[in-house]
Amino acid sequence: MGPRLTRRHFIAATASGAALSACAPAASPGGADVPQTGAQWEREWNELLAAARKEGKLAVISIFSQGSRRRIYETYEDAFGIPVEESSFTSLSAFTPRVAEEQKAGIFTWDVGLLSGSRGITLLRDAGNADPIRPLLFRPDATDDAAWRDGFDAGFPDKEKQWGYCPGFDVSAHVWVNTDLVREGELRTARDLLDPKWKGKMVLADVRSGYTSLPATAMRLTYGEDFLKQLFVDQQPTYSRDDRLITESMVRGRNPIATGIPQSILDEFQAQGLGKNIKQVRLSDIVYGQLGAPVSVLRNPPHPNAAKLFVNWVLTKEGQTVFSQSTLQNSRRLDVPPSNPANYPEPGVKVERIFGTEALIEEQFKTEKILVDLVQK
Repeated sequence: MGPRLTRRHFIAATASGAALSACAPAASPGGADVPQTGAQWEREWNELLAAARKEGKLAVISIFSQGSRRRIYETYEDAFGIPVEESSFTSLSAFTPRVAEEQKAGIFTWDVGLLSGSRGITLLRDAGNADPIRPLLFRPDATDDAAWRDGFDAGFPDKEKQWGYCPGFDVSAHVWVNTDLVREGELRTARDLLDPKWKGKMVLADVRSGYTSLPATAMRLTYGEDFLKQLFVDQQPTYSRDDRLITESMVRGRNPIATGIPQSILDEFQAQGLGKNIKQVRLSDIVYGQLGAPVSVLRNPPHPNAAKLFVNWVLTKEGQTVFSQSTLQNSRRLDVPPSNPANYPEPGVKVERIFGTEALIEEQFKTEKILVDLVQK
């Protein structure tokens, strides 16, 4: 079955609007033109902006539901007068073959990738389908070590710290519970999931999904492989690849415990007055952090100046504020308020295990292989 590809076309700015935008100074450093104070980066920024406007648009590929990143693109369009065209894939497994196939044929469709997880960065790099992002980053307010949790370099998931950037960081709340069916304090650790009372009652995202494979990797590294068999086989959970069905099952009270509930989907139910009894539970024995929503640049972008403009802007305070609110992932920038307080790192608490780095991606691959072998037997 081929990838399901959708495109979102935004209305281009009018010629008169673009002209006005080109002349007017920005209200803040994250906006369009910046006032000239003599700094080299300011001259480079305004020259880049003029060149990006001449290119006429920015083409973005995302691994999200169509329209879920609309606010990011609309903010970029409003700030710079450059329309954004989005293509949305539902999974990395559909996206990466399409990019490889097109680039092999000499077709370069997209400028920027907004991926669902940092694994996409290494896949694009290894296939030769990406350009390094680091040489493009030059705004001092975007790359300032002091602005970022654990410093700027901590946002690069790859070993070379070149190929993509993860501005988001959450401390995971590992499972979701229906509080009508799970009493307060019943689930405190991963071992509590082995209680016979939960046998046959859990609904979990597919074992190859990060919603399941990330906590499973933390469990394996903490308790060993036998723990995976006890939970993912002996406890007889139900598996699903449909996040909406998982969410609905929990909201309707059919299951007490789940993985694979995106906050954005739960928000839709809660806006209708449903799912108020669904909450996240952090398991104290497998606490981990997670880099999120990486930004990458595809090889030979057709609009290189618009791409460079975007990746610099999206890492500023202004860009990160809208990015965090749109993705519902907390920004690593210390001057951006949390968009998901439940997953915000506690001040001063060091998180030792951070998923999304290339080293732990390899551990995640190993866990997925073990789980696939277990559940398919």
